[in-house]
Amino acid sequence: MTRVQPEELSALLDGELNPTRAREVEIAIAADPELRRELQLLQESDARWRAAAATAAFQPALRLRNPSNRLRPLVAATILVVTLTAVRMAAKLTGSLVLSFGLQSVVLVVLLASIVWFAHTSARETSASQTGAEPLL
Repeated sequence: MTRVQPEELSALLDGELNPTRAREVEIAIAADPELRRELQLLQESDARWRAAAATAAFQPALRLRNPSNRLRPLVAATILVVTLTAVRMAAKLTGSLVLSFGLQSVVLVVLLASIVWFAHTSARETSASQTGAEPLL
């Protein structure tokens, strides 16, 4: 019989040894108090790891973006371009200075509302990903 290697104790504990070698290792453990002590330490450690794994709620290190938000940068860019174009063209499209100013004001309010909405939804997603909750969109 060959000498029992430390990794064979772990393999015995996990049921990874072939039946013949497992029997040889068991006989060696029965005859050697040092091997029995090592196996007992491995069993205790294994039991603690299994108990911890059974009760733990693992959080993934990587969170994937919500697929419904893929178009958000495109929508933001489109709103920005349309808004800036409308503001620049307002004076030319209207013959009245008052109407031009009113149109510019409405367009800028829409732009501001869009910016606030994008910032708000991004903040919700960030806080949801930090707490592990799914963002509500």
